[in-house]
Order: sequence, then C-alpha cells, then structure tokens
Amino acid sequence: MLIPKGNMAIDKSGNMVESKTDFYIQLGTTEGNATFLRWMNQEVIPRLKEGILKNKNVSKYSEVLSTKGTDDSRVNTFLRDLIPNMTNKTSDRNNTQVFALPIDMIPKSDIDADKLSKYKSDFSELNYYQYLATDSESYNIADLLFKYNLINFRNKGGEQSFTPLFEGLIQTKSNDTINSYFEFVAELDREYDLTPNVDFTMDDLAKMIAPSTSEIKVSKASSDKIPYLWSQDKETLKNSLYVFTNPDKETKGMGST
Repeated sequence: MLIPKGNMAIDKSGNMVESKTDFYIQLGTTEGNATFLRWMNQEVIPRLKEGILKNKNVSKYSEVLSTKGTDDSRVNTFLRDLIPNMTNKTSDRNNTQVFALPIDMIPKSDIDADKLSKYKSDFSELNYYQYLATDSESYNIADLLFKYNLINFRNKGGEQSFTPLFEGLIQTKSNDTINSYFEFVAELDREYDLTPNVDFTMDDLAKMIAPSTSEIKVSKASSDKIPYLWSQDKETLKNSLYVFTNPDKETKGMGST
C-alpha cells in the first residue's frame, strides 16, 4: 500500500520518521499496521469528514458527498458522526486512539438500533467512493475502513467496532476486499476443527477474557481457573500476556501485545 509523502513511517522499534517521498508499507506487519493506523487517524479520516473524497463515476477530485449538516437524509451520517476516542479495547489492549461512532455498536435501545441502521446504509454508500492518496493512487473508502477495523478489532464485535456496518456489503457481495476476507475465513473454518458457528477456539477465548493485573500480582494468581493473565508495565503502559507453565503457578510472559 502506498502512503503519501509527509506522513510518518514507523519502523519495527516504534521509531517515527517523516517521509519526504511516497512510500510503500506491508499490511500485516507490526510496522506496516502501525503506519497505516497513524495515516488513517491523522490524515484519511479527518479529510473524509471534511468531504474530501472522489466518486468512482466523477473524474474531478472534489467535495462530492455532503458530510456536514443536521438533515440526516442529505448527509453521510457515518462520516459526520465519527469522533476520536481513546480506548484499550482494541486487539492489542493498549490505550490507543480510534475513530468511532457515538453509539454502542451492540445496540441496547431502539434509538441506537435505528441510528445503527442509518450508519450501515451510509457506510455502504462509501463503497462507491475513492480516497485519493496521491496523484496516481486512490483507494476504495470502504476498503480502507474495513482494514482499519480489522487491525484495531480483528473484525470482532464490540462497542466501538465497525463490524456490524459491513453487513450490507457482505449480503450484496459488492466489495471484493470484504468478500475475499470472508471467503478466506470460511476456508479456515473448513480446514480446522472449530465449534460450529464460533469463529475462535476456546484458547482464543481464554486469552480474550483473561483478567488484567499488575506484574506483582501475577505470581500470586491461581492457575486452576485462569490460564492467562494480562499485565501492564507502569512505565511503558504496554500490555503483556502471561501464561501459567506448570502447576507450581510459575508464569511465563508471552511478549508485549
């Protein structure tokens, strides 16, 4: 993926350097994902909220989709209502910035359910628009936001996850990137012995719901019912996953996440 000059390139050690030329990143790598998320947060989403996007059927790069105003029937409410939030509920559990909508994406009221329905419709509309990254490179906006959600939340549901918004594009099979992803996941499900209708193993579940604690308390925890523990370093604020390695309650760090 090509990132335009002027953006920060992040290396494997987390160092940031402003690039004076356009540069490529490899999604799926630590440094590629970090660079992509920063680009989305600092440039792409703020510009989209300003209406700076390009209709696939319009050659001129201009404001062709309204993202401002109170008349929900005339604006793209998804882009208009996106707001930056700090959360530790992303896939790496570290406190980070994500753009999210001002409702619980697992609606608990009819009002939120109605808003979510409108957000779904307006998100699907973005499948027909491009974001012009450079003079020669543009990207489907729904693609960009799908990858943003995949890195942040691994496409799992949650209060701030975009995952419910993809339903329309999945049903119509109108987005090649999203189609390819779910075909890949379906193929994995066929190859591995997983519980029906569940897209993770019990071990994955144990890691996801593992309690958080300080490193001092790690050695005191019981391994009988808790196979994993998350612990946050007070200096770096990085979270690490610990696994019990023997009945004597010895713990072993699995590395920072």
